[in-house]
Amino acid sequence: MSFRNRRWTRSLLGLGLGAAIALAYVPSCNNETTSGTDAGTTGMEDLSQPPGMDSGTGLAPTVTQSTPAAIVNTGNVTITLTGTNFVQGATVTIAGIPATNVVVTSPTTITLTAPAKAATCAMMTVVVTNPDGQMATSSNILRYRSNTFGFLAKQDTAVNSLTAPRNMVLADVNSDGKSDLLVSLLTANQIAFLPGMGGASFGTAVTASVGTQPRAIAAGLLDADTKLDAIVANAMSNNVSVLSGSGTGSFAAKTPVTAGNAPNGVLLLDLDGDGKRDLVATNSGAAIPNGGSYTVALGNGDGTFKTPSNFTLPVGSTGLTSGDTNGV
Repeated sequence: MSFRNRRWTRSLLGLGLGAAIALAYVPSCNNETTSGTDAGTTGMEDLSQPPGMDSGTGLAPTVTQSTPAAIVNTGNVTITLTGTNFVQGATVTIAGIPATNVVVTSPTTITLTAPAKAATCAMMTVVVTNPDGQMATSSNILRYRSNTFGFLAKQDTAVNSLTAPRNMVLADVNSDGKSDLLVSLLTANQIAFLPGMGGASFGTAVTASVGTQPRAIAAGLLDADTKLDAIVANAMSNNVSVLSGSGTGSFAAKTPVTAGNAPNGVLLLDLDGDGKRDLVATNSGAAIPNGGSYTVALGNGDGTFKTPSNFTLPVGSTGLTSGDTNGV
């Protein structure tokens, strides 16, 4: 042993056993403790992250909300995602398309610019992927909607050739899965059935006679079959026509219900909870003092109605609707 080596040995012995072990441990480059934590980072702040940011705990992210929840399908809209365990460097896709300008502003929020998804109006799948590969997926927090609104170009139908059409309802009268038209014809004292051809086109009208000056129409099931029936308010005959449907677009007249003065509106609904449709009509009263009223006739379930009752309303009342106003 050289003189230099003997001097180094004496120095080690002079430091004591604990220091010698510490010096011998450093060159091993093994920084794991018996607990499995990283001894090289214990008590050290990760300066690569903004204050308050998680540098990656290995927890899977979650994504629970998008603000706004609906955007136009042309994209280029800034949205904010809310969730948990977001990490800097996370990426976001919407319907499989990468979002741009993704910024993790905190472990619970991400801002981004949504991509375009042309011709799509539906809920989109949002995926957040952290740098460690763990991801969060949600399919019910963001909806794309159309960027354009409006109506299709009008299509003239046979209804334009009918005499004095007044009111109408859309219903599948002939049970072919297509909406048909029922139209009241004010001066012809008829209603017209126009079969739906699909889209906005209708077939040739078939008419049925009703009272004088028919106005409002309502359709529903009045008897035990599954064929739609109809009622029509007749303003000048002060009654409501009851029409039993054949299921093909033709109707058979049943006994009309006597109404008040100048009925203008009708409804079919179950007022007493017995499973049978009842009739309600509003009567404008025309120019008769205190002539306004509404008529109620309870249904028998076979296309006929019990004796109607009238209740006073202001003159000129023409429209009506129904709903649960007291929650019982």
